[in-house]
Amino acid sequence: MVISYASHLLADSFTVEGIPILYPWHRNFGIPPKPLEGIRIQTGEWFENLIIFPIINIALIVLVFGNWDNIKTILLK
Repeated sequence: MVISYASHLLADSFTVEGIPILYPWHRNFGIPPKPLEGIRIQTGEWFENLIIFPIINIALIVLVFGNWDNIKTILLK
């Protein structure tokens, strides 16, 4: 659960909105920082839907099939 939560925060930090790490303070932080913030991803736009999602899905498929023997061993215990 910790890995899932941390990866979600990391992914959200690449968006235009960023993430409010220091919540009561109303400033969001993101990757890349201020001077290069123009290259952050706008959620719901074509770039996310046509580039980011397919890359993530292919990476997950490669990870699953590359480690299928380990996954099968864990599931069949």
